Amino acid sequence: MGWDYDPDNEFHPLPSFTGSLNGNYFHLRNVNLNRPDMNDVALFYSLKGARIQNLFIDNISVDARTYAGALAVYISSSTVSRCLMSGSVQSLDCAGGMATLISGDSQIQSCILQTNVRVRNELNPVGGSAGGITCFTQDTAFLKCSSAGTIVGKTEAGGLTAHSLASSFSECYAHVTVQASVAGGLAASVKDGSFTDCYARGIASGKTYAAGLIAKTDGMVLNNTDNAEINRCFAAVRTRVDGEGEIAAGLIASSTNTNVTASYWDSERSGNNSSVGGERRTTADMSFPYAANSFVGWDFNAVWASDPDYSKNSGYPWLRNLPPTAVILLGDKYSGGEGTAAKPYQIASVADWQQLCRSQEDWTKHFEIIRDLDFTGVIAVPLGRNYNRIHPDHPVPFFQGTLEGNHKRLINLSMPQAEEEDVALFYHLKNAVIRNLNIEQVHIVSGERAAALAVYLEDSTVINCFVSGTISGDAYAGGIAARIMSQGSLVQRCRADVEIHTTADYATAGGIAALLLDGTVEQCSSAGTIQGKSWSGGLLGNIFSGNIARCTSVAHVTGRSAGGMAGLIDRGTCSTSYAHGRVQGEVAAGFAAETVSSVLNDCYARGQTRGVHCAAGFIARLNNRLNDKADNAQINRCYAAVRLKLTSDNGIAGGLIGENGGAEVITSYWDKEYSGTLISAGGAGRTTTEMTHPHAANTYINWDLNGIWAADENGNMNAGYPWLRNLPRPPQDDENDIEGEEPDVEGEEPGIEGEEPGIEGEEPDVEGEEPGIEGEEPGIEGEEPGIEGEEPGIEGEEPGIEGEGPDVEGEGPDVEGEEPGIEGEEPEVEGEVSINPEKKGCAGCGCASKDLRTSVKDLLGDWLLVALCLSVLFMSTLLRRKV
Repeated sequence: MGWDYDPDNEFHPLPSFTGSLNGNYFHLRNVNLNRPDMNDVALFYSLKGARIQNLFIDNISVDARTYAGALAVYISSSTVSRCLMSGSVQSLDCAGGMATLISGDSQIQSCILQTNVRVRNELNPVGGSAGGITCFTQDTAFLKCSSAGTIVGKTEAGGLTAHSLASSFSECYAHVTVQASVAGGLAASVKDGSFTDCYARGIASGKTYAAGLIAKTDGMVLNNTDNAEINRCFAAVRTRVDGEGEIAAGLIASSTNTNVTASYWDSERSGNNSSVGGERRTTADMSFPYAANSFVGWDFNAVWASDPDYSKNSGYPWLRNLPPTAVILLGDKYSGGEGTAAKPYQIASVADWQQLCRSQEDWTKHFEIIRDLDFTGVIAVPLGRNYNRIHPDHPVPFFQGTLEGNHKRLINLSMPQAEEEDVALFYHLKNAVIRNLNIEQVHIVSGERAAALAVYLEDSTVINCFVSGTISGDAYAGGIAARIMSQGSLVQRCRADVEIHTTADYATAGGIAALLLDGTVEQCSSAGTIQGKSWSGGLLGNIFSGNIARCTSVAHVTGRSAGGMAGLIDRGTCSTSYAHGRVQGEVAAGFAAETVSSVLNDCYARGQTRGVHCAAGFIARLNNRLNDKADNAQINRCYAAVRLKLTSDNGIAGGLIGENGGAEVITSYWDKEYSGTLISAGGAGRTTTEMTHPHAANTYINWDLNGIWAADENGNMNAGYPWLRNLPRPPQDDENDIEGEEPDVEGEEPGIEGEEPGIEGEEPDVEGEEPGIEGEEPGIEGEEPGIEGEEPGIEGEEPGIEGEGPDVEGEGPDVEGEEPGIEGEEPEVEGEVSINPEKKGCAGCGCASKDLRTSVKDLLGDWLLVALCLSVLFMSTLLRRKV
């Protein structure tokens, strides 16, 4: 179906149907099938091998001589799922809220009936059965279905069915008034089959039998004994019979060959202390907080839920996946208000929200939520996805109004719709404002794009919202939105604590959004787990021309290209933000996997990064080119204190930057001890002591430690590293790192294997000191280099340090082509960036822009300096001997 349908004249029944009908959650309203002189009247004559889903039938009226149903007269070998029906159905003989006969291994799932069903001629001596869902069922499975209304029959009547033969009912309930000769809260007569995790409430009145759950049960079918089963069911039903000697029972009135397990009835409510099965309890025993001997062995985590405030089911347990409020289909339009800014429409129930989803004419108006909304078991669809394209008031799928959440919660919103491309609370927000809304414990599944709040966010503002739960999309998945579009979009002061998964090879995932296509995200934070196939970021998957400011992410991120804050930043800006989490991917970095022509100011990354081809503390691949033209890409006043691990022999590791395509890196640093690497394609390496309070003089040069940054004087804010004073407190004590793991960049050994860089117990070198004996310059007059009596260069020893050399016992030689360590390194010149030479087996970047300079010492290395000193000493000795 493509839109709601409200026929002007009488509706003619349709013939047999064997195909598939997806109602797309649209409505058939006010259908008139009043044919009192016709047999077999329903919307369809029969369904055989058919599939009906997502169809709402509102206020239907059916009247027949015999056999009447709202959907079909006969249903065989068919599936009916996620359908809602309301109205009235009546006939002279057999009537059912959905159908008169359902058989042939049919499946009825997640259907809600709110129909009044009646056999209107009480003088009929033969027929006269009525059921809330069906009059008769055989070999059918019912799952998560409910019935509410008045069910009146001649011979038998039941809240769900009059007769059940070899059928199963699971997680179903009826809240009804039932009247017939034989009346049962769920069923009048049951042979074989089972009722599991079901309940009945209301009134059951009979002339011969009346029971709260089932009037008569029998396991005997065609002379074959197969016990009927009743497991974990209860009844809170007023039961009564008209004559003397008749039977009224709290749970079951008559039973043979039936097993009843962990099932109960409320003796006070029923007015009966007897039943041929089940256990008697008082109202206090069966209502919250529940007696210890009631509901024994029931699953209150996945199937049942408690009712502590007596608002759901009068204190009785209720089915978690089918709440009692789900039967409310239609009512007054919202719970108050006028839709204006001064008097917004009030949303006080799930029914109000569903009304908003149906009312396209209201999508430009003002709303407020005045109570928490629990969507448990509710069939929810995105507002705007299935819109009516020819609707005169609002022929577009956008919500363009305002929604004030008042800090209320929308909880247990479930949209497992893998067959749909776009799944979220809203399909598309355009020129809309959403404020102060919490969406908690969502379960979203989409075949393409998925988010908790909106699939598309265009020229809209979302302020102070929170989302939590699990979100899965094949291609794009985000916490707040899948795609944030246009410069006029703003997401501000929003938080996401989510588990996000994507499955397609090109998929993109982010804690707040998968894609930021222009617009601004500020003062936002993310936590949880972000798992993407391609680009993944703790806050945003990909950024194109967008802005990030004052944001944080402590999410754990995995993907082919993964960053603690973003997967890709392309022509974007980012300022005063940090990421502190675990990042893992083929290309992985503590902050961003890749940047293109972007500017990052006053940011930092902490945590742990594990990469296959490239692992970097801050940015793995830093590019300064857009369409082969140089652009002004910069990294200003940023640092990284990130443990690095490479999982391939030919990978690239960078303490701050992995690869640099010519961008400027200004007064930015990495902790070379903590990272485990001395190499970076930009920035200056510093020791942990130099980077933590009280900070070395050559670190954090020209940083604003009064307005933007703050010193961690006591080491209890950010492990001694500077922290951003206007952001939430970072995680403490490396709680996002892999516990106890040492830095381990494959192919680099900055110190003894398995230790932090540097020799254990050795003090850091004095700034500006050349290698040699502490406090002594090589070549002191009268002393030969090396051990006394030995010539320089004896194998296995380094000259100039008596009994000591950089090769500590058990330590392997330094990687070929790499500087042996940081011992004696000269301080960096303010504003300079050191680019290390390529390391063996890596595609290390050696390019530099005109503003990048390399010190002589970095090019020559410590070995050349030592050789130069030895040459000078040797020449001096020869000259003295000649003299």
